[in-house]
Amino acid sequence: MRVAAYQAPLLPSGSTEVAVRLIRERIEWCESEGVEILCCPEGVLGGLADYAHLPIAFAIDVERGQLDAVLAPLASDRVTTIVGFTESAPRGRLYNAAAILQGGSVVGVYRKLYPAINRSVYAPGNRMPVFTRGTRIRRIIGDCRPKWGRARVCATPRGRFGCCGHRDPTARPADSENHQERKVTSRRSIISLGVGAIPAVAFAVHDLVLQLPDNQHEASLGFFVTASGLLFVWGLLGYLAARGRPTAVAAIGAGAIAGLMSVGVLWLTFITLNNLFTDRMSYEPDRVRAFMASGYPTMKAYVKHGLGVGPFPLLMGVAALAGMAGGARAHRTCGRSMK
Repeated sequence: MRVAAYQAPLLPSGSTEVAVRLIRERIEWCESEGVEILCCPEGVLGGLADYAHLPIAFAIDVERGQLDAVLAPLASDRVTTIVGFTESAPRGRLYNAAAILQGGSVVGVYRKLYPAINRSVYAPGNRMPVFTRGTRIRRIIGDCRPKWGRARVCATPRGRFGCCGHRDPTARPADSENHQERKVTSRRSIISLGVGAIPAVAFAVHDLVLQLPDNQHEASLGFFVTASGLLFVWGLLGYLAARGRPTAVAAIGAGAIAGLMSVGVLWLTFITLNNLFTDRMSYEPDRVRAFMASGYPTMKAYVKHGLGVGPFPLLMGVAALAGMAGGARAHRTCGRSMK
């Protein structure tokens, strides 16, 4: 059997049609030379997402049949082609994938187990399937990891072969890398949670501990300082929550959700403190006058039934917008440096 490896030229991101045309030329050459398997580089269709500003633009959704349509011009009865591409998956995930095109049909897709040395917008795959060509040949597609040794090709008398990575003993196992990734994710979550709780903590210190006066509905310096501080906190929270998200939509969505959750924690703190420490939280003249005019028999009854939702729905909208801005900033700054 003859196997060919195609070293494709470096094309601009999103040049899928050009790559398909070049691969088609190689397939025709393979047919004329008796080559049965053509191996193409990773990300040959559209380029690698790690180096693209908007990788979702050329990512291919396998479940919706987009891959079959893209690879249709590469159909061949004599050549099996392995093509690298960026796969779009649910929940905004991207995979560095390889498709096996045989007899004009996609017979399988492999997702790279180790997308990058350090960081990548790609999520890691979790399977190493075996694909069969006819009754004689089995093929295993695997990663070429820098810490792996040279691949070994093991042939048997029946003509089946497999490629297995001979790993360097000094390399960390996959479960160790996954554990390290979980530690980083957990640390980011703790930091985001701490930042998101800042408005609630500041409110508790302001009203419960120090009993400081409010701005009495005036556009005072304290009002602008407070508003600026909240916007900064929610923007920073959106930035932290969006780091590592593969697409702009996922990053902006994560920022918006983080901002909403921060106001949710603030709202819950407001309700809890007012119900547990009603007298201490009711030191403002505005609240006292509103209680006396409400007709409720006690301040606790007024707090429970007469306060309403207050400014929190408006704060949720503002926090969501600030979080979205932070998420967009994170996607622009962090997305380009992932490699």
